[in-house]
Amino acid sequence: RLLLQGIQRNPPPSAGDGPVQFFDAALDHLDKGYMNDRAVALADRALAAEGLLVGVRRAKVLMRKASRLGTLGRREPQLAALEEALALAKREGDAGLRSSVHQAVGWCH
Repeated sequence: RLLLQGIQRNPPPSAGDGPVQFFDAALDHLDKGYMNDRAVALADRALAAEGLLVGVRRAKVLMRKASRLGTLGRREPQLAALEEALALAKREGDAGLRSSVHQAVGWCH
């Protein structure tokens, strides 16, 4: 919680700088500890912070969130996250990311 509050007050100049790197480490930690509910909650908070995660960066976090939701068996929110990630990948023109999202959608069915 404190991490995201700090990011919201002092947003980094770009998505790869500053406190955002700690977000990745926190999400990795939760993933490795099989704390899926907490990982989804952390991703939701970061995604809700306006301007924090945009473009490809946002799509990749949505993919990670979808993966955790899949583990938890929450298919509807998983597909919603993947749909948003796909729209972002298309808008950014990232063919590799678009392919990854399509593959993830395929695993849902």
